[in-house]
Amino acid sequence: MGDREIQQAQALAQIRQQSEETIRQLTAQRNASLAINPKADTSALDAEITAEKNALQQRLANQKQYYGEVTAMQSDWANGAISAMQNWADQGANIAGMTASAFTDVFG
Repeated sequence: MGDREIQQAQALAQIRQQSEETIRQLTAQRNASLAINPKADTSALDAEITAEKNALQQRLANQKQYYGEVTAMQSDWANGAISAMQNWADQGANIAGMTASAFTDVFG
């Protein structure tokens, strides 16, 4: 496993951990409510727990899709060439900044 794959796995693990912590907190609230009153209505907390579980799956899918898109863009040499040309054009367009810098260096 290369550095990129390790970084991606760590990011996915962090998403899981954050969601699992939220689910743990919601479950603790639900259990505390039931401990105080066994007939308590926990439907709102149950809905939040279910929503968080579903959201986790969506966040993981979105992150995996993002990594796939980044990998596809990075593997296309044309993207690198276009990016380099845009950077070159941007630097060349800043003639005023380069002129000011030159005058400051000479007369500064």
